[in-house]
Amino acid sequence: MSRKFLVVSALVLASALTACGGGDDKNDENKKKQAELRAWAAKVCAVDVTARIDESRVALADVGKVIPNEQPATLRTRLAADISRLADADNALADAIDKAGIPAVADGATLRTSVVAELRNAAKGWAGIQAKVEGLTIEKQNEFADGLRSLNPEIDGLRASSHTALDRLHRGEAGKALAAVPGCAAGKPDAIPTTPVTSAPTKSTTPSAGASSPAPDKSTSPSASSTGSTAPSSPPPSAGAESSSAPPTGTAPAG
Repeated sequence: MSRKFLVVSALVLASALTACGGGDDKNDENKKKQAELRAWAAKVCAVDVTARIDESRVALADVGKVIPNEQPATLRTRLAADISRLADADNALADAIDKAGIPAVADGATLRTSVVAELRNAAKGWAGIQAKVEGLTIEKQNEFADGLRSLNPEIDGLRASSHTALDRLHRGEAGKALAAVPGCAAGKPDAIPTTPVTSAPTKSTTPSAGASSPAPDKSTSPSASSTGSTAPSSPPPSAGAESSSAPPTGTAPAG
């Protein structure tokens, strides 16, 4: 056997071993990535976070609830509390995503930063809506209804913003990791659902003798219609999530 043949054989064997080793390294790297993603998703979908998202869904549904003979003061307090839950949901989800670290996906750092920023902005927006609701006058029924109706565009915009953030988080490998966590509402873009908001309560009046009762006021409270919003229909959050937020949903949320 020639020396040249031995050298060539050794080189071929070395190349084969290197190729096999490279394959194992790639598999190990992929397993490590998947393990990191599972750990990340578990942090994002912590029990307290998903509980806030569930609360936001309830709150957003409550915003659309019709309560016969509910007085303006009572409605104002109820709506303010619901909107506060939407803000809490978006903030809780943003905190969880921030603390979970960078997900092991392409552009993971950008994904984390953008989603956290959008959820925090939505939470601030819900807080602003809450303050406006609490500041509405209830002395005159028409003015109260008009004030609620004027908040429609902001509410729709916040819902859309929360949904956009959750939808972005739910895509690709990160979304798959979130979906694999049992009960992970935070990973679903429908965490901030679309729920129609109902009419404001009417102020009862006592008709004078021989006079007919005036027609009830049909003015509506803040609309949560999906017009101009990317949020899908669902049961808020927040949500809102949306809750809150509505919410966010995201993972919404609330909103």
